[in-house]
Amino acid sequence: MNFPPKSIKKNFKRFRSNIKANSKSLILSMMLALILWFYIAVTVYPSYSVHITGVPVQIDIKDSTAAGYGLSVLSPESGSQTVDVEISGDRTSIGGLTRDDIIAYVDFDTNVTDAVGTQKRPIRIKTTTGLELTDYELSVSSMDIKMDRYESASFPVSEVLYPNLSVSDETVVVDEDAIACDPSTVTIYGPSSALAQIHHIRVTVEDSMILYETRSFTDCTNFDLIDAEGNVISETAFQVQATNFVVKVPVFYTHTLPVTIQLSGVPAGFDSTMLLKRLRLNTDRAYPLPGYAENEDCLSITIETGSAELQKALKERDAWNLGTVPISSLTLGGTPIEVPVTMPEGYTDRSNLQSVYVTLDETDLVAATRWISAGNIPIINGPPSYDFAIQRGRFQITIIGTADEVSKISADDITATINLYNAVITQEGTFSHAVTFTLPDTAEGVWVSGVYKVNVTAALVEDTGAPTDE
Repeated sequence: MNFPPKSIKKNFKRFRSNIKANSKSLILSMMLALILWFYIAVTVYPSYSVHITGVPVQIDIKDSTAAGYGLSVLSPESGSQTVDVEISGDRTSIGGLTRDDIIAYVDFDTNVTDAVGTQKRPIRIKTTTGLELTDYELSVSSMDIKMDRYESASFPVSEVLYPNLSVSDETVVVDEDAIACDPSTVTIYGPSSALAQIHHIRVTVEDSMILYETRSFTDCTNFDLIDAEGNVISETAFQVQATNFVVKVPVFYTHTLPVTIQLSGVPAGFDSTMLLKRLRLNTDRAYPLPGYAENEDCLSITIETGSAELQKALKERDAWNLGTVPISSLTLGGTPIEVPVTMPEGYTDRSNLQSVYVTLDETDLVAATRWISAGNIPIINGPPSYDFAIQRGRFQITIIGTADEVSKISADDITATINLYNAVITQEGTFSHAVTFTLPDTAEGVWVSGVYKVNVTAALVEDTGAPTDE
């Protein structure tokens, strides 16, 4: 049997003959069909849509209205979010659009304000050729954009750390209040809201050494931005003007010494040790003088100096003398004697004593009065061009000591003198002058308490004209 059948072969030959005979008509029919399809697409069914997914959203504030307000974008970053787009329009215009042909971007012009903070900004679509598209739908129509205004502000370097520095011994102290940093203030450029969080700058000295004296450390580059609570702020959002610092770490020396007081105006033969044992320095409690009490704490003072030479001199001292107290100022039951704490140049009272009050242990002491006749007081060492006289009368003085010794001293045992050696007398008249008293040598523990003065009258010596010896 022949295959294919002759009838099929015969029909195929007839079809080929018809095609060849009617080829022009067939081509014309196809062209007419294509024209008819194009006409229907354009005029009858012109609307067309393109769906594109995953278009990155560009965030560019440059040359926008928001940029004109001085605003900048803090977050989010450009391209961090994508949108899906459904674009409608003329098939001939959008039919061939792909993801590479369109741009999604944040609009920083429409209804934008100059306020810092977060603003909800619309997302727009355009082609890469710059043609703004209007007929589209987005999966996300807007974005929250955090914006701020960049400014410059200055902040102090008010904290310095030196974790690897130490001092040689307990007498060497870092002067925290005098640590200096250059520059002492730094200008920082950044978002205004972020700048408002900065309180000060902290610089850390990374050098490692033992300090014996004041030192300066250069090229200190380790610094932190600190808020009001002491927390570190990330500096990535800022431009810091200065990042190299010179830090001066000053040291001073301290030495602690017991405090002592000296007596002045002590008469010859007086037992000063007896009285010094009784003196007390009153601050918050009564302290005996050093060297005059056993097993008792003495008042001490810590003295500061920035000079190694002065520190050396301090170490050679056994005590720190605050000054002298006149023996005549010591009374029974009287007001404590205030002695100001003054420091020589180069020294500072680090204990901040300011004043010390001197009192007297009155145990076994008594006070008694004696009457002195003014007319019996001689005047010595007066200028020879004057005659001097004292107003007659008596005055009362107080003597202090043990009851036994005081009882043995009468007024007749007390010698009074007026010594004009240091008096400045330029004219006649009456003036007041202190009286000096001398007690018997046997009264080793008795003193005159108080300062007593009498009126002295000065009169020029008359010139008699008598010849002088040559």
